Amino acid sequence: MTDEHRKMRPNNRSRTWRIAALAAVTAAAIAACVIALQPSGGERKDALKRGSSASEENVRLAPAPEAMPTSSLEADSTPSPSPSAESADAPVYESLAVRAVGLSAFGRLELRPESGVERILPLGAPSCIGLETDLSVTGDYGVYFVPAAGKEQRMDVWTGLEIISKENAALEMRKFDFPDAELFLLIPRYADCHGLEFRAYGVEKDSGQASAYTFRFGDRDVVEWTTSPVVAPASEKGELVVEGGRAAGQDGAERYRFKPDPDRHRLVLASQEHIP
Repeated sequence: MTDEHRKMRPNNRSRTWRIAALAAVTAAAIAACVIALQPSGGERKDALKRGSSASEENVRLAPAPEAMPTSSLEADSTPSPSPSAESADAPVYESLAVRAVGLSAFGRLELRPESGVERILPLGAPSCIGLETDLSVTGDYGVYFVPAAGKEQRMDVWTGLEIISKENAALEMRKFDFPDAELFLLIPRYADCHGLEFRAYGVEKDSGQASAYTFRFGDRDVVEWTTSPVVAPASEKGELVVEGGRAAGQDGAERYRFKPDPDRHRLVLASQEHIP
């Protein structure tokens, strides 16, 4: 190999040194950039403090589980309060010793709360059973006859009876005068969507004895009957005429005629007709 060739051949040691020097300069530059980008001690403390405050603020703003709003399904499934539900500002009504009365020539018929206590609340909303200001009166009741002379007697018991009244006052029983007896109808409500249930009581004219009447319908005796909330019972030709209630979609109604039977303390169905 000539001297000229030796000059042209690269020196491996020189090249290695140059590469190492370049790597060192590059590493130093990268380290300087990293140091420049890092926050100072004070800045790090401020950042940590801000992060801690933000976390505390998020905790304060998060609602408690019980404060979370309910879903629409949960809201719909919650039962609506009854129109007669009690509230703190609801007026207080006193129970009456006599809730309904019927005046006979031989004494008095009285509907009395058995325990002396009634639950009395306003309806709170208008409906087919009454006005918003009407009163719902509920309780267990006994029907008594107080003769003009002699000892009173209990004729009947109504358990869980509800009375709808426009005011906190005694109701008046409907009275009908038949040849052999005085007949009293106790209708607890004055309005309804379809029909009004009622019971009957009679006082015999020859003895002055009072008793609860049943309704003889075919071969059955029933305690209560139903009348129209629009057409009141009436007496006609010695019979009690009752127009039945009307249900939704029903074509017409039934008109019943009952004949009083004081000896057996009942009203016997004499005839029935369909009316439009």
